[in-house]
Order: sequence, then C-alpha cells, then structure tokens
Amino acid sequence: MERYKIWIEKCVVARRVKDAFGTESAFDYLVAENLLAFARAAERSDAVAGELPCFIAEIHRILTPTELSVCTKRLGLADRRRIRNLLFL
Repeated sequence: MERYKIWIEKCVVARRVKDAFGTESAFDYLVAENLLAFARAAERSDAVAGELPCFIAEIHRILTPTELSVCTKRLGLADRRRIRNLLFL
C-alpha cells in the first residue's frame, strides 16, 4: 500500500477501537491523532492532499455528527478549530 493511503488502515483500526473501547477512544485515535497528522502531511504532499477528502468522508462514516461534536469539545481551542474546519462541523 502506498504510504499516503495509510488512512485506510487507520480507519479499520478505528472501527475496532470504537467497538472495544468506545467512541472517545476511537475519536482520539482517528481524529485527534491521525487526522491532524494527515492534514499536516497534506500541506507538503499533493498525493496526501488528494487522499484527504476520502479520509474525511470515511471518518464521517465511522463517527456520527453528534459523536464528532461531543468529542471535539474536549480538545483545546486550536485543535478544536482545526478539526471543525477539516470535518465541516
């Protein structure tokens, strides 16, 4: 798998995390850790940037709008704004 498609694997793991440990853990893993890192990488790579919309769409399939909203409120202001902009919340 190409390095810039790593988000697919991250989403598979996030589903397992959600089932085993709950929504907050899945959010922390998928969004707070991986989406923010992926978005930073997208600023430097066209290949990664091209995958970002697909990653975001899959996040919306894994976590409901309510789950995203509630979990986002736990973050610091800068991360909260960045995630809301990325996820269109």
